Amino acid sequence: MNSAQFNQNSKQNLEILRKGIRQVKSLNFSDAKLFVEDFKTFLDYKNSLFLEAYLYFRVYNWPKVVQILSKAIDQNPPNYFSYLYIYGLLKTKQYKKAFLYSKKAAKLYGFSPILKWLVGRYFLSIKKYNIAKKFLFEALRAFSKSNSKKRAVILGDIGKIYMFKYNFDKAFKYLYQALKLEPFSPTLNKRLGMGYLYAADNFSYLKKFPNYKEKQKEFLYTSIFFFFKALEYCKDNSLNYLYYFLARAYFLLNNFSEAEKYFLAYLELSDYTKHVEKAKAYAKLCSLLKQKTTGQDWDLNPD
Repeated sequence: MNSAQFNQNSKQNLEILRKGIRQVKSLNFSDAKLFVEDFKTFLDYKNSLFLEAYLYFRVYNWPKVVQILSKAIDQNPPNYFSYLYIYGLLKTKQYKKAFLYSKKAAKLYGFSPILKWLVGRYFLSIKKYNIAKKFLFEALRAFSKSNSKKRAVILGDIGKIYMFKYNFDKAFKYLYQALKLEPFSPTLNKRLGMGYLYAADNFSYLKKFPNYKEKQKEFLYTSIFFFFKALEYCKDNSLNYLYYFLARAYFLLNNFSEAEKYFLAYLELSDYTKHVEKAKAYAKLCSLLKQKTTGQDWDLNPD
């Protein structure tokens, strides 16, 4: 096969793959799985693996994504194949492997904007925030303003860094810029909810406001608003762990009935087990407090 024929076949495979991806997006998981099994026969080996991995990417099954793509990752696959593999490694906390393969990908395909973003995500994951910002800002500058979806993701990551550094003013600045581009993003609404909850629980930040108690309430109600938006826009159960943080916000507002309700919702509906013991303890405490309190305003952050 000469190079012209190879390029023509590659283009045809890519177009078929795009059709397959569009179909996967339109189906529920069970139907999409059946579709992929049939449709893979129209693709070459690497693209058939990518489509299968994309199916599991849609339901956040990152171990499965990595498992599938690893079958051909050493066969010089297309760049989009490698990018999804790196992202899967990051999501499964295989950070060293993700970084090593990012270096390999840079040699194979060049240091593309997506690769800069992935490297930024790597440094964000290992809490090297200043280095992460450098790569994320480089990626942001590389994407045109018309590419709003990718710019929103990067802006959201930059906002997340500032949130982790307790620089809430800058965190909100970049998160709102991201939300303006993608207002129905569950992830961005979740991050704003988390940002306002962290700010409400951070007295070092609150004390700069003259009436910090009112500002704290404002932040808590705002966090509740964004948590509900995130849950509303999420099309599956992957964000059900937000019920724990929703409950935390109500708890800080001394609304123990609502807090208990959402601690229990977290225990019933979420597969995320990190906060289970705390949620059980808080739910019991809420049950006691809602019987004993009569609406008094507690000073949650005394001098």
